[in-house]
Amino acid sequence: MVDREAGSLTASGHIDEIDYIDVAASAPHEQPTIVPKGAILTVRGWAVLAEEPAGTTGVYAIVDDGSPLEALYGLERDDIAELYGSDVHGSCGFKAVLSTSHLAPGQHTLSLAVRDAEGRLLAVPGSESFTIESSLDRLVLEAPESESWTPIAVDSCAVDDEFAEEPLVAGPASIVSIRGWAVDSPAGTVASAVFGVAGSLAVKAAYGFPREDVVADQGGAEFRRSGFALDIPADELGPGSHAVLIRAVGADGETVYDGPIVRIDVSGFDAESALVEATASLTKASIDEIAVFDADGNVRVPSGEVRLARGEQLFVRGWAIDEVADATARAVHLCIDDLASTAAVYGLDRGDVATVFGRPDLAACGFTALLSTASLGAGAHEVAVRVIDREGRRYYDAQQRIEFTIEDAG
Repeated sequence: MVDREAGSLTASGHIDEIDYIDVAASAPHEQPTIVPKGAILTVRGWAVLAEEPAGTTGVYAIVDDGSPLEALYGLERDDIAELYGSDVHGSCGFKAVLSTSHLAPGQHTLSLAVRDAEGRLLAVPGSESFTIESSLDRLVLEAPESESWTPIAVDSCAVDDEFAEEPLVAGPASIVSIRGWAVDSPAGTVASAVFGVAGSLAVKAAYGFPREDVVADQGGAEFRRSGFALDIPADELGPGSHAVLIRAVGADGETVYDGPIVRIDVSGFDAESALVEATASLTKASIDEIAVFDADGNVRVPSGEVRLARGEQLFVRGWAIDEVADATARAVHLCIDDLASTAAVYGLDRGDVATVFGRPDLAACGFTALLSTASLGAGAHEVAVRVIDREGRRYYDAQQRIEFTIEDAG
């Protein structure tokens, strides 16, 4: 246990376990921190404010310099209660579930932060690392058109959980879902993995779901765990028309089989219909909290003018809804000046907002984002909250802004 002082409080914690979800394997992984790209990462541990454990209101997992992702907090940890000699510490366990589809191959760092009763984030000292394994990604991207054949089938496609037919039409914040099955027929068993490949993008599917119909069709119990579920964020594809090739890697880990092609049209933001200067009648949003992370992971909360050294990161927390749709939004992005926007973690619970509006269905409207300032020049800058509408086809910029200054290193 290593403590780091932040103001008058000390954040303590530890990442006890990093693993990933593999539907085809029930036993623990021999190398849990060697993670296949696209797998779902699970993180367990504990974190607490040592002096005010009852004031710990949340825990966040942070990959590299990305946005803090709120974990499930309050799990039982009798060992930590015994360590501190306090029953109050007995509910400081957490579990976080993280997507890896957006991470580049190679090593990544996972760290923690805790939220106090005033909404401030305090960094937990220390970190753990994990590696996104890339060999199969390179294989499916670099392999020439396959001369071998094996059965690969697409059963259904959906955009944002709604059934769709080709060409699939998706908004920039949509999730395209492709469901089907694949086997390695020449080897007489299931494949090693299934991918969706579009240009230089390879997205690994969750593979190994039971398919009794495939057993009956292919004539062997060896083909039972042959189902796949492929979810592709449309913003990773980018605007335009795309041909997503379904590719399976054989049981030998070397042979590549080509399957069907799924055609997807991703719309961009329509400059004429995008409502850049939105009013409260079009979207409702609020920035509730601003904090600054320095290069060592320390946190400070500005009391007045927001000033940062180049390279420090700006943490933003708030909520947003799509007033036109009278519902939660599709997504929230934060945009500094005219630079490319940064996607926030959206959908966090904000029961306080739901209570104010008298609408429990609006509770999942919270967002957090961590913004890098490494590429910004010295001087004044402005952050806008960009709310993607429910349909994912246009956006509204909220009226509230964050003004901050990058200090000249000289």
